[in-house]
Amino acid sequence: MTPKEVRGAFFAQGVSIAAWARERGFSTYDVYAALAGRTRGARGKAHEIAVALGLKPTPAPLAEAPFIRGSRSGHLDHTHQDGESRGGGSMAAN
Repeated sequence: MTPKEVRGAFFAQGVSIAAWARERGFSTYDVYAALAGRTRGARGKAHEIAVALGLKPTPAPLAEAPFIRGSRSGHLDHTHQDGESRGGGSMAAN
């Protein structure tokens, strides 16, 4: 949804944006900032607000995200498209 559509939905349902924010534990300032485009909603509370408002889709859990592959050691796998591993290895010389 766009911010304009979200505002329209609040109006159509007769719900105050400030009341909606308070009910969910969000700062009214932060919610209005998201609707005005003053925050990108990239991470943290701004992201949570953008998702709750419907401005961003609900993200997949990190374990299922296609761009994160963990190794057995718990470190991220740095294998590149050519199959060669770069970084994360030992600094010892051969």
